[in-house]
Amino acid sequence: MAEENGLAHFGDIPLEIEAVAPGPALRVSDLMNLRPGSLITTSRAAGETLDLFAGEASIGAGELAESGGRAIVRMVAFGGKS
Repeated sequence: MAEENGLAHFGDIPLEIEAVAPGPALRVSDLMNLRPGSLITTSRAAGETLDLFAGEASIGAGELAESGGRAIVRMVAFGGKS
């Protein structure tokens, strides 16, 4: 589709993707006590959707999942909020 729109030359531009999960409000002292391995809870359960962003633009939705012992985000919708 990108080639049809004359946008194929943008295909090699790297974009950072962010998955945003709402977290708790932390006090500064709580933040200062975080260490590697610390857990921060979210109001979303495993399998629920997260908003996905490229820069500040919403690009879709993903869900928390696990693969090979690693936490991953599986894309479930593309093109804005689902």
